[in-house]
Amino acid sequence: MIKKNKNLYQKKAFTLVEVLVAAAVMALALTAVSQTFSMGMELSYNAEKETMAVALAQEKLEETLSLGYDNISAGESERERFSDDSESHFYAFENQVEVSYMNENLEESVSDTGLKKIKVNVFWPSRGGEEEENLTLLIAKK
Repeated sequence: MIKKNKNLYQKKAFTLVEVLVAAAVMALALTAVSQTFSMGMELSYNAEKETMAVALAQEKLEETLSLGYDNISAGESERERFSDDSESHFYAFENQVEVSYMNENLEESVSDTGLKKIKVNVFWPSRGGEEEENLTLLIAKK
């Protein structure tokens, strides 16, 4: 009599259910990784824009300071673009300069006490509306 080996006919393989569960787990993992990647890209983009805005604000602040204390008049300027060239990286950025008189207690004053506050605001569009960065500096009359 021939003895049949049961193990010879039992194949080790994954069932369809196991394959579907593994595919679902893999799909969830890939979705999480792709969302993390896109969030990282968004954060990187925002950081780049903020860095550019601070650099542009610094440039505008230095330009204003170069006029000298007596030639910096109090008031608020109109918003203006950093570049008129629509191909420029700076085209989307706008700036506005606010100059106000300050007293010895660092409170706003209506008259020139020998101290001015210069605030440069930089604006740029973002997905959530408009972003803003600003730099403020006090300048004293010599």
